[in-house]
Amino acid sequence: MRIALLSDIHGNYDALSTVLDLIKDYDYLVVMGDLVDYGPEPEKVVDTIKSLNAIVVRGNHDHAVAFNVDCGCGEKTHDISVFTRERITIPRLDENQVKYLGSLPLEETISLNGYSLKIVHGSPSNPLYGYVYPWNIRSSLCSTNLRLAASMDEKECELTWSVLFLGHTHYQFSLRMGKTLIVNPGSVGQPRDGDQRASFTIVELNGNEQKIIHYKAKYNVDSTLRKLSELIQDKYYYDKLARILINGKIA
Repeated sequence: MRIALLSDIHGNYDALSTVLDLIKDYDYLVVMGDLVDYGPEPEKVVDTIKSLNAIVVRGNHDHAVAFNVDCGCGEKTHDISVFTRERITIPRLDENQVKYLGSLPLEETISLNGYSLKIVHGSPSNPLYGYVYPWNIRSSLCSTNLRLAASMDEKECELTWSVLFLGHTHYQFSLRMGKTLIVNPGSVGQPRDGDQRASFTIVELNGNEQKIIHYKAKYNVDSTLRKLSELIQDKYYYDKLARILINGKIA
């Protein structure tokens, strides 16, 4: 069973189309949310994902657009989130596209080929806003939350799924916690790990064999920047977005 993982596309159709050209061979496509904001073509991203028969969960930016609420995102990017949502995302999406974002589930728990899969944008206990990094894995996942089976010692816990797929941090990683494989494919459209290339991951689950392959794909960043420059006249916001796309990180 071959699963393609995408997350955090953020309106960057140039990056998405490049990635999709590279991952035609898969059994399942899983998208961990944040289809919109920051990028210049949210409508193309939404329509493309809708057409792919993918398993998709809602991200915090999808939620903000669908329900007219704050994104709850990090302080360093909050201003460009609000700016692009108001000036690009909302004006370019039609009613059906907004309804689609609001209809996405906050989480999915499914069984495939004997594997139990948990799929969220953020974290199991906080699907929209929880940040899970390799260095905070236990503090972010180990609690007495309903979704965890905690031992008597709260410093230890055991996740209840075979595999946990998540996104939100724009940080690509895979690791094992107990019997659970945890995978974040990074960001397709807004990489922030110091590498400007689009991130995605292929996971192969065959019986007891599990293979994780992380990819970075070079896409036409200049094209995305040109589209943003045509939509954004405010130099502060354009420059801030451009630095992230060019450097692959938040300055």
